[in-house]
Amino acid sequence: MKRVSTYLRLSFVYILLLLVCTSNYVSGQSSTRTSLGISFPNTLNELQIINSIPELKDLGFEIIELQHPVSDDLIKEISKFSLELWIRTDLKFSTLSQINHPDHVMNALVSHIETYSSLPMVSRIGLTSYSARLDAQKIHELSSYNSNTSNTSFYEVNTISNPNLLTVINADTYSRNPSNAYFIFESPFLSKDVPILTTINKGGAQGIFFDYFWLEEAMENISYLKESLKAYADSDDTKLLLPDLETSNSKNIPNWPTIVLLLLWISIALHIKSNPTYRPLIARYFTYHRFFVDDIMRYRERSTTPGIILFIQHAYFTGLIIYILSATFVSDKGLEAFFFHFPVVAVFGVNYFTLFAIAVITTFILSFVGLLWLYIPSKSMKHFSQVLSLYSWIFHIDFILVSCGLILLITEASNTSILLLVVGHFLVWILGFFFAAYDSSQYLTHGKIKYLSTTVGLFLLLLGSILIGFFNSGYMYDILNLAFTL
Repeated sequence: MKRVSTYLRLSFVYILLLLVCTSNYVSGQSSTRTSLGISFPNTLNELQIINSIPELKDLGFEIIELQHPVSDDLIKEISKFSLELWIRTDLKFSTLSQINHPDHVMNALVSHIETYSSLPMVSRIGLTSYSARLDAQKIHELSSYNSNTSNTSFYEVNTISNPNLLTVINADTYSRNPSNAYFIFESPFLSKDVPILTTINKGGAQGIFFDYFWLEEAMENISYLKESLKAYADSDDTKLLLPDLETSNSKNIPNWPTIVLLLLWISIALHIKSNPTYRPLIARYFTYHRFFVDDIMRYRERSTTPGIILFIQHAYFTGLIIYILSATFVSDKGLEAFFFHFPVVAVFGVNYFTLFAIAVITTFILSFVGLLWLYIPSKSMKHFSQVLSLYSWIFHIDFILVSCGLILLITEASNTSILLLVVGHFLVWILGFFFAAYDSSQYLTHGKIKYLSTTVGLFLLLLGSILIGFFNSGYMYDILNLAFTL
């Protein structure tokens, strides 16, 4: 009897181990099926949305995202298709100060939450798009406005990584685990989206959303995409089957920055060729600076042409350096956020060229102010060509710094290297002002300290005040911080 009892115990342990191992094997082999969603922009009318849903459902799409405002009639029509419905509010590009302001968030979101959470078909409500992050306390507070019978949770659309993440935020756990993320591909379709889509698909994302117009363009450019979607809808696969393609994922650098840089180099070459004394003066400024200053201050070198040309070149170099900085650190969504808050300056559209143009114009203005600042209080400079030469000749360094910066951008070098070159460019600009003030002060018989205080001292005081105001006011800082973090 004792032997039988022993056998029974051993058999029980064996069966238990077998069940555990089998369970672990099955769980290891299985994975969550990636959900497919379609995001409809507000530019589509209701009839277009309703007519496109049957085909999208045949292609395996299970989630529809609409953007506020959404009519009751549209929701009623969509409810016939047994699809999950997400609705995103129109609160976008909000800075940290705006997010932390109770009225801004509550006035924009509470009515939407109360309206949409009362609809049984709505499973999730998008609180913000491309904005500063809501904290857990505010999420919890907003969840109290959910309908009593609602199981609606919240999400926000933001750029945690590349591409943009449509991150689900549960009202209870407030989880932002990227492995459970929903990715969204927004219009326009780009060739680099193909390898990104393949990478996301292999990573087993919880869901992938496509902007309606992105999907249209993608199916026109990727011949196999529609067939892949159809096969995915008809199978039990957990991932969308996509062939690997060797598609370039490099930055799409436009031609105009290279053309502008080439024209600037051509301009200095023509200047050197047309003015025989110009090239020796460049060498003298950097190697025998004291003699260069003496020639200028004693009015032996009188031409204003080199200084004018250098100021023009410097303005365009500053425009290029701003382009390099923004192309490196500011995404397309960051650009949208910036011009969303400053629409009046989007004279050439929401693009990097507009930032370039703004930088060129601003540099012209600030440089001219700097010239007057150096010239008016000075009693040692009798001619405007003198201050023009003393201030501008250091700008020859721009040719090296900006050329290296554009090369680093094109070759996708480290962001740190690009940032150092950008800082170097603005440091050269500031040093040009300081050196001009110091050089001219050496030819004053009296009042040197007063002149340097009026120029360099006042400049440092003004610059410090601007920086302190920039970081303390929060307005400009928040907007730029949002642009750089998206």
